[in-house]
Amino acid sequence: MHLLSEYAQMEEKRERFLELYEQMVTEIEGLQKMAQALQLPWEGSAQKQFMIRLEADHMEIKQIMDRLHAAIELLSDVLAKYQKTEGVIADLLDAL
Repeated sequence: MHLLSEYAQMEEKRERFLELYEQMVTEIEGLQKMAQALQLPWEGSAQKQFMIRLEADHMEIKQIMDRLHAAIELLSDVLAKYQKTEGVIADLLDAL
């Protein structure tokens, strides 16, 4: 039983958010593999500068992904607490 119709919408958004997050992780892993493949045939200062910039970008992306993951966990916790509270309210209403 869901007292608020927004719960279903919140759960759908959480699932979609998680799906997009996982898709981003897959894409980032693909980029890392491509960058590693570039290291082999490409030499010189341009390659070194590219790899330094790529590593800096990777660190920034990792920080963003960590924050997104924390947001997913927070949303999951909120939904779990919502469900628990909803159960308490339903029990109170049944007792009346």
